[in-house]
Amino acid sequence: MTFKFDMFRSVTMGAFKSIAEFQEMVEAQMQEVKHLDRSRIIDEFKAVEPDDPNEVGMILAERDTELAILDRKFAVTYPRLCRYSFLTTLFMHVEINLKSVCDEIAKRNKLKYRVSEFQGKTVLERAKVFLNKEASLPSILSSAWEPLSHLQKIRDCIVHTGGRVADSRDKHEIEHLIKLNLGLSITPPMFPDLAEDDFFVDADDGLLQIEPVFCAATLEQVKSLFTEIFESSGCFGPEDGVWVEDDQPNSSSK
Repeated sequence: MTFKFDMFRSVTMGAFKSIAEFQEMVEAQMQEVKHLDRSRIIDEFKAVEPDDPNEVGMILAERDTELAILDRKFAVTYPRLCRYSFLTTLFMHVEINLKSVCDEIAKRNKLKYRVSEFQGKTVLERAKVFLNKEASLPSILSSAWEPLSHLQKIRDCIVHTGGRVADSRDKHEIEHLIKLNLGLSITPPMFPDLAEDDFFVDADDGLLQIEPVFCAATLEQVKSLFTEIFESSGCFGPEDGVWVEDDQPNSSSK
């Protein structure tokens, strides 16, 4: 018996696992921090002793306003920033590792051309051409690449317009994704009844909002595509260590 695993494959897939673990940790901590911040605000206002009893109502109203703003931050602002960070980081790892995997395939299979020698505006486009034409992997269906295309459009919206869908060059595609109930939406205003010329400005209004379900599904789709590439290329060993039967009998056996 021989213990086998592919270090390159294991490290590549391990990068995606680390991103997922970090995201889960941050998501879990947000609720705890929210609870601590609410308690702090309540305690601060409890310590206020107004000289005039008529000021009590004003103090309570101010406290409630601060709590409402805090709740809004933890319901909308902080989760949005957290998930924007996750998706942009995920896309960065997709680009880096996709090019790296293609180069490793070319190296192991002694192919003539590298992925960088193929035409395409993005790493994704060049990788698709390389895997199909040079690595002879047409079995990877176009539907497997679709989630990466969606991820790229959302990442571009985040990076180039700060998440404001109305200003995105992929506005129509993102609006279509929102209608599919994948965990995407556009943040409604905090106070929808305010007049358009009101001085209040809601920094979250109109921005792309992302739920954990979309982050998790996108990550799984990315991992699935990479697994398919590793499996179908025929030049990589297992991701996790496994025991396999030796091809030849052990010389010490009788």
